[in-house]
Parts: sequence; C-alpha cells; structure tokens
Amino acid sequence: MSDVTKQTRTVRPGLVAFVAAFSAFLATFNETFLNIGFATFLNCACSSALFTA
Repeated sequence: MSDVTKQTRTVRPGLVAFVAAFSAFLATFNETFLNIGFATFLNCACSSALFTA
C-alpha cells in the first residue's frame, strides 16, 4: 500500500491584509490619475475643436 501524506497550506493573515490594502491603494491611485488625465485631455481637445470649427 502507498503512504499518502496530506499537505496543507497555511495562509498568513498579515500577507493577505497587505495585498488587500495595496490593491485598494493602487485602485484609488489609478482612478485619481485617470480622472485628472482625462479631464486635462478633454479640456484641451474640446477647446481646440471649438476654436477651429
């Protein structure tokens, strides 16, 4: 008969909390960066389109 050993993985709560917090920070930073970037781009693009038409 073969000897079957059961392997278990342990999840470290500190690592899970760090990954969750870092992901939330990254998502917030990305959203803010895109809002500022799109607003600036749209202001330039709309102003140029209005003055050339």
